[in-house]
Amino acid sequence: MFTKLYFKKLRKQIIPYVVGSCDLAFMLDASDSLKGEENFKLCIEFIKTVFHAFGMGGGIRFALVLFGSSAQVV
Repeated sequence: MFTKLYFKKLRKQIIPYVVGSCDLAFMLDASDSLKGEENFKLCIEFIKTVFHAFGMGGGIRFALVLFGSSAQVV
């Protein structure tokens, strides 16, 4: 499983290439194809880990789109 430390190291590698601002979007399948609530929660934890690793500063904006039978921007 990915850890916050992993993403902090990744952030140090990516941030020098982010000039100005950056939009980071996640698209998450909310249908039954994830094979249960446990896998859905695992995906949410991954997104939260990435979010916390990058934080709110540095010109990075985040978006989350849930889709299944319809799409919803969260």
